[in-house]
Amino acid sequence: HPKSHPTYGSCFAELDSTRSLYSGGFDLFNETWMYDWQASAWTQADDLLQGRQEHGCIALEGQGVLVTGGLDEDYENVYTVELYDIIQNKWIPQADLPYDLLYTEDHILLNLNGAVIALFNRDDRVFRRGDDGAWSVMEGVRLPRPFSGYDFDRAVLVPDYFSLGCI
Repeated sequence: HPKSHPTYGSCFAELDSTRSLYSGGFDLFNETWMYDWQASAWTQADDLLQGRQEHGCIALEGQGVLVTGGLDEDYENVYTVELYDIIQNKWIPQADLPYDLLYTEDHILLNLNGAVIALFNRDDRVFRRGDDGAWSVMEGVRLPRPFSGYDFDRAVLVPDYFSLGCI
C-alpha cells in the first residue's frame, strides 16, 4: 500500500491479472487500495463500510472481493461482511457471519467451485456461504481439530481425485 511500512492484519486479493485489492489492517482499518501491476501504481478505492483488521478476503470471479469478519479498532469481533463491486467502486453490505462464532479474526476463505467456504479460528466447523449470502455450517463436515487461525494452520482445497494418488 502507499504507506512506507507493511500494515499488520490487512487483506490482499487479486482482482484480475493486472489489479489487486488491499483492504483494512492495523493502521488503515477502513481504507481500500487498488494496485495496478502494469503501471506499478496505487489508487485509493472506496473505504470499507466497517473498519477491520485480521479479516478474511477472497476474490469472487465476476463479482468483486468479499471481506469477512476480523477485529475492529477496539479488538472486538466484527461480524459484518462486505462485497467490493469493482465496476461501481463501492462496498455493498452482505449477510453477517453467524453470531455464535467466538472468534472472527484469523480465518481462511476458500473457493469451492464458486462457493465460499470458511474456516474460523478455534472452531472445528466448516461454513459455507449460500447463493443468498447467508452462512451455514456444512452438514457432516468437521475438522479433525479446531482450526488454529491462519498464523498457525493452512488450508488448501484439492480435487476429489487427488486422494486416489495418496492410497
